Amino acid sequence: MNATIRNVENESTHFAYSFNIPFKSDELSGDLHKSEQFIGFEGDIEACAEFAKWIVDFTKPMVDLMMYDQGYNENCVVNSQTKVSDIVTAFS
Repeated sequence: MNATIRNVENESTHFAYSFNIPFKSDELSGDLHKSEQFIGFEGDIEACAEFAKWIVDFTKPMVDLMMYDQGYNENCVVNSQTKVSDIVTAFS
């Protein structure tokens, strides 16, 4: 898997980095907020679920992370116990 990460040089944006990650069925794209407290991403639900799970496993946060859709219609708490299938089910 070859991810592409770009430094966002536009001062007027709220994001520091943007990225693209190829997955089996789709390409996930997203942005890291300058505060480093928010990652916005979009793509196939399974790719998004795998990415969210990787973020949780990689960062080992002291608090659960919240994943939600663009319209704030659905949400899912993601922690070390969450399975990719749990996330997919929450947004299906």
